Amino acid sequence: MKKLISLFLVFMLLVTVVPFNVLADTDEIEINVYSKIFKAFYNKTTNTLTITGKGFFDSGVSSSDYNNGNPFYWDEIALDNTKTIVISEGITGIDDFTFIGFQNVETLILPNSMKHIGKCAFFDLIKLKSIQGGKNVTQIDGGAFMNCKNLKNISFPNLQKLDDNEVKLFSHYNGFEDGTDVCLIGDYYSPWVYVGAFMHCQNLENVYIPKVKKLGDRTFFDCQKLKTINKNNILNNVTSLGVSVFHNCKSLKNISLPNITTLNSGRVVDEDTLNGKKSFIEGTFSNCYSLESVNIPKAKVIGADTFYQCKKLKKINANNKLNNVTYLGAGAFAKCESLETITLPKVDGLYMLKWAEHDVTDITKNSAGHYYGEFESHFLGYKYHGTFEGCTRLKSISVPNVKTVGARTFYSCKSLKKISLPKVKELGSSAFFNCINLSTVDIPKLKKLHSSAWKVYKQNPNKKYTLIETPYYRGTFEKCVKLKKITSSSLTNVGKYDFKDCTRLESITLGKNLKSIGDSAFNNNRKLKSVNIKSTKLSKVGKSAFSKIYSKAKFTVPKSKLKKYKKLIKSNGKAPKNVKFIAK
Repeated sequence: MKKLISLFLVFMLLVTVVPFNVLADTDEIEINVYSKIFKAFYNKTTNTLTITGKGFFDSGVSSSDYNNGNPFYWDEIALDNTKTIVISEGITGIDDFTFIGFQNVETLILPNSMKHIGKCAFFDLIKLKSIQGGKNVTQIDGGAFMNCKNLKNISFPNLQKLDDNEVKLFSHYNGFEDGTDVCLIGDYYSPWVYVGAFMHCQNLENVYIPKVKKLGDRTFFDCQKLKTINKNNILNNVTSLGVSVFHNCKSLKNISLPNITTLNSGRVVDEDTLNGKKSFIEGTFSNCYSLESVNIPKAKVIGADTFYQCKKLKKINANNKLNNVTYLGAGAFAKCESLETITLPKVDGLYMLKWAEHDVTDITKNSAGHYYGEFESHFLGYKYHGTFEGCTRLKSISVPNVKTVGARTFYSCKSLKKISLPKVKELGSSAFFNCINLSTVDIPKLKKLHSSAWKVYKQNPNKKYTLIETPYYRGTFEKCVKLKKITSSSLTNVGKYDFKDCTRLESITLGKNLKSIGDSAFNNNRKLKSVNIKSTKLSKVGKSAFSKIYSKAKFTVPKSKLKKYKKLIKSNGKAPKNVKFIAK
């Protein structure tokens, strides 16, 4: 009997215990975290991860942990399946790198107590669509929401600082032309890159950050669908702007930064296993193809490539006058195809930047470019742009204090009709190449025309560059087909191709300081009838310098040099047989 009772009790105990075990095995599991102050719970039914506690949430994850391939203390089930992250009230900040790897998260809920979001805290949450709460966040660090491709709207009404941070990147970082944008944190190679909070958020459309004072480096870099900031695109409180903040924001149409004084440019490095190392310049608004108007009344510095390829840019400030600008970087307005007029009363230099695809010598936060400022001459794949190169609708420009005009400054400015450069003494190579409507040029102090050879490279299927054309020249005024008359009293040289194909050029007067004339300098100027050379110092006339000019043109030269100059001009210069020489 006792045995039966014992068996019955054991049976009853099992019946009683099993249901409790079943009940205990709920859908919510607790996950260990680095700090004992905080707790994390994952709900399997709702796929929600909830973090509770008070103070700054220290995740214990560092960039070195991530680089070594063992960054996560998160349970793999939570890591792989979480769709909603809830940060509970009482938590004031999120540590760096905390939620990297939550690839399926769609919703992030932040508490009112949240003040600070650390660098790369939510990096690469590629399915994140919605950020709720967080109305009291005041600072977001660099890379915090970087590569959150599906994020469309953000609102942080009390945010004051969008910072930047140094992060090591590896894999391809060249996704702006070919559509890819893979960029991962790691130690694949040594340089650091400054990343912004919303860098590569390619579907981000609307941003509300009315109190922000600082936009760090590359804050909205490559936000290709960004259209609206603060409802009216006026950022009154922003006083600090990092490098390349809006680079590749292809949908942005207008913006006002009334208190910004400096627009700086940056450099990005790309490590490609087939192609080797390369870098490129990106300006504050470079590749903003839809940008039509910009208000920057207090701007003093405009860095290299600031508005590069802003093809629709027409209006800068109220009347296209940049009265406070004292420095203009290389390529600042290159390929602004809709820009028609501009005034820069305080600028003293117009520069050209020559840079190499494969250069990785350094990374600078504030690279503004320099006159002929190539970084390393032995790298391949050169690209070039002058300050206003490719501004095909530019009709008038006022730069009364400019002293330096770099190479390709007005390259293919096909609508430019006249220009006055009263203080310029030197012109860079190809400065006015293909300015087909240029008819009046006033450069009274001009002494020297520079010539440089350009290289052309082709990218093969294996992404390596090979030279496809030997170095070629573009003359300073080559193809200025409406230029009729040239008078220069100070010029010491005329370089290769400088006035080639100026098909309406009729007369030239060259002063007493002329020493040399380069190859094909006046080639194919079929209406050139009068050439007056006052110098007795001319020692070189290049090959075909006067080939294909008017067959009965007249050369007026110093009496003492008649015989010498006749020989130089006809033998080397290949002037037509019937040209006449007059001694004076």
